[in-house]
Amino acid sequence: VLKPEIRENYPIILQDIFTNTAPLKWRIRKMLASQLKPLCELYNAESIFKSINPMAFTCLEDSVSIVRETTVDAVAAMIIKMYKAKLDDNENSMEDNDKTDHDSIAEWLDSLIDDVIELGKNDKSYYSRQLFIHITCTLVNSWKYNHNSFTTDLSFGNLLDCFFNLSNDDVLNVQITLAQALTDLPAW
Repeated sequence: VLKPEIRENYPIILQDIFTNTAPLKWRIRKMLASQLKPLCELYNAESIFKSINPMAFTCLEDSVSIVRETTVDAVAAMIIKMYKAKLDDNENSMEDNDKTDHDSIAEWLDSLIDDVIELGKNDKSYYSRQLFIHITCTLVNSWKYNHNSFTTDLSFGNLLDCFFNLSNDDVLNVQITLAQALTDLPAW
């Protein structure tokens, strides 16, 4: 088991490997993308936002679809982990009267959600919109699995609005992906 000081450098090493991997070595990028979700369990909200988040969005833009698809679970895991950190920090800040960390975590969470929504609004790339659909479904299903209900307290109204607006997308594949995804969502 790595010491925390050494462990903090691990995402930097992964990013270096990812950026220096030749474009034809997609299997290495897929393997790295598959490690992002488990890494969310090991790191705090700040490390996730500053290290894992940029790597995940780089993977979401990869030229190979399996690398992009592998990253979907990690993005949902990042949002859930940061939301839990926000709740935990909110409870602690009430006791300590320290809102600084809470504000940072809330800003990071909002920024992450905004980045995901931008995927759903991307007019240039239909596969970004499809990834957005998969991320949203994974997030809803993960939240349901972890907490037995999808709470409106998550303030994901904009995320869900964008999700349902894709039913009017110009690209038929996006509409089909949404229709398939709706069958996988839990009953609310």
